[in-house]
Amino acid sequence: MCCKGWKSILPFALTFLVGIFISVIFHNIWEKGFIYEELKDSPESALVKSSSEIINPMIITSAPTALYTDMARQNKTEGMVILEVVFLADGKIGHIQVLSGLPNGLTDQAIIAANQIKFNPQTNDGIPQTVIKPVKYSFKF
Repeated sequence: MCCKGWKSILPFALTFLVGIFISVIFHNIWEKGFIYEELKDSPESALVKSSSEIINPMIITSAPTALYTDMARQNKTEGMVILEVVFLADGKIGHIQVLSGLPNGLTDQAIIAANQIKFNPQTNDGIPQTVIKPVKYSFKF
């Protein structure tokens, strides 16, 4: 008996709370000046965070393939090597960390190939930036 009044007020209360939530979101967007934000890995896209900041993503211009070793062929080793590569602002490859490796020299071959990657660095407002990205090498017969 005591809760009958809540059933009629509940839809209005929920509508009120949703309205407050939406107004807070729009207020934050308006205050920060965000115009458009989209993340894509395609080289053609640029991430526009505000009216003055433009981020152009890194573009890989040459990605050598990793070579199979004789030992890996003999043992029929297959799989994927996943590396975390630091792409430096000066256009060089920095530190490479193995996230997932393979035996029989395949991890070493993936690291050798990753060190030979050529790229144009990511830029923020025309200033080159260092970025860290995963690089995968698949080994299959």
